[in-house]
Amino acid sequence: MSTPRRQPFERSQADTLAARLGEPRRFLQVVAGARQVGKTTLAVQVLARLDVPSVFISADEPTLGDAAWLAAQWERARIAAADAGKVGAVLALDEVQKIPGWSETVNLIETTIARDVLLMTRVDRPALLRRLFELGCRYSGQVLSYTKMLGQLQDAGNTTTLAHYLDLLGGAGMLTGLQMYSGKAVRQRGSSPKLQVLNTALMTAQSGLSPAAFPGLGAFAEAFKPKRTLLVGGDGISLEEFLTKPVEHWLRA
Repeated sequence: MSTPRRQPFERSQADTLAARLGEPRRFLQVVAGARQVGKTTLAVQVLARLDVPSVFISADEPTLGDAAWLAAQWERARIAAADAGKVGAVLALDEVQKIPGWSETVNLIETTIARDVLLMTRVDRPALLRRLFELGCRYSGQVLSYTKMLGQLQDAGNTTTLAHYLDLLGGAGMLTGLQMYSGKAVRQRGSSPKLQVLNTALMTAQSGLSPAAFPGLGAFAEAFKPKRTLLVGGDGISLEEFLTKPVEHWLRA
């Protein structure tokens, strides 16, 4: 008489991770916790039940673990995603924290420019496109004429080139130039664009600032001596709680 095969134990967090991986690609998903609690097993179980291809890589080897190795694995996953078509693919990096500078490699702006812009469209001046992106991050939220851009950028060519490169960066979800609204198309096209990054993290990455503490909050309090300082989101008051109560509630002594 054969013994029934036992089903492998699966933690409840597996359903949550599977649901997250089924969402449109927006964020990195991080499985964190104490050592030897089953994080790797959880990830492998979830990948096995997905309907999309997956690439599982472990950095828990003493001979591995540099940015070049990580970039090569990223390219491997890109190939798998391209082969799969619209469904894409999932790249799982086990023990990724053991790779020095892993976050800078994973969040690489250069990869987005090189893969999503330069390989998709002919760009005669790729260095100019990169400098335009850096300029846009510095002046995000500000109106900047193409003439002033030409003065800031070396070998910038002409305004038509800059406008075209802004369109390319906008199509990649990185940086756009918002034109002045007007009922007349001629006035709208002739206006100076308001530069706007499409993700504020791009500004932070270019600034060189670290996420340590809240220096801006401290500087504001020092300069204006507010009666009360509130932190909304993150480690502070949740956004849901803040929005469900009237302003007067937060202003009370």
